Amino acid sequence: DRIAVDLIKDVDVNGLPFPGGTFTYTLTVHNLSNVPVTITSLTDDRSGTANDWGADCATLIGQELAATDGSVGGADTKTCTYSHDYFGSGDYPNTADVVVTDKEERTAKDQDKESVQVPERAPIDIELLKDADTETVNSGETVTYTLTFSHASSVPVYVYELTDDKFGNLLNASNPNV
Repeated sequence: DRIAVDLIKDVDVNGLPFPGGTFTYTLTVHNLSNVPVTITSLTDDRSGTANDWGADCATLIGQELAATDGSVGGADTKTCTYSHDYFGSGDYPNTADVVVTDKEERTAKDQDKESVQVPERAPIDIELLKDADTETVNSGETVTYTLTFSHASSVPVYVYELTDDKFGNLLNASNPNV
């Protein structure tokens, strides 16, 4: 009798828009052997920076998996979940490994990989419209301008500077023209 194990690694989403965020991974360890085995090692190449690796996945080490019943789930399967934050554009490959041992000290191992992506920063598409409440003005009359700012970007946009050629810095609270 040979022992065997299957490690299945899944991620909740394969990509997030820039600037990135939290990706949640699920590891499923399934005993394919007809004898019980113990998980003797479960690692992930990014576990040192994962948000909750130790709270869930590290606790599987030392746990026994029953002999296979032919399908994933039940006593022959253990599952854990953890998350990792990726910010900034790039491809982020991630590999997990498992080793199991039976009572005769025979071992089996498996590996699975997932890769997630954060695309390059999307171009910021902004529009600024300036409208006056009247088209003609007589000397001494007041004109009220309305500025409408919109954007179709997938990320938040912050206005740090807004300058008018006649009235100066419109974000300066001490500007008497605002």
